[in-house]
Amino acid sequence: MHKLLMTLGICIVLFFGCNKKDTTNLDEKKPNVEKHQKINKPNNSLISFEVLRKWTPGSKGTGMDILVSETATKEQVLKLANYLKKKHTSSGFIWISIFDLKDAWKHRDDENYPSEKYFNHFLAQISVNPSTGHNKVSWVAEGREN
Repeated sequence: MHKLLMTLGICIVLFFGCNKKDTTNLDEKKPNVEKHQKINKPNNSLISFEVLRKWTPGSKGTGMDILVSETATKEQVLKLANYLKKKHTSSGFIWISIFDLKDAWKHRDDENYPSEKYFNHFLAQISVNPSTGHNKVSWVAEGREN
């Protein structure tokens, strides 16, 4: 059921069109890593993350799959998600997924991958559609409250 909902979300992205530019980075030796240490206030720091895949939904937008540490807390992940949403707001449609296990990310389209494992490691979703006013950061991990 959950994978069906995710498939529906992907269909929405495809409905708005996708630029074929895909900068998937599966090379373990050369990760596309963006590290962010501070945001707004000197004492606020963000967790490190790796961009696993990046694309352009619609004519101008931001699509990304992000990997964070398995030790990242819900608070840290949501803080990062809100930062990314704010950072990319002017870019149009936003579809960013945050995972904490690369294996779960690699199996995002695999219906045979155990749903409970997938949704334990698929942590958050950022979805913004300027055309409809939809603007949301969602914690989607199941079985993880922290």
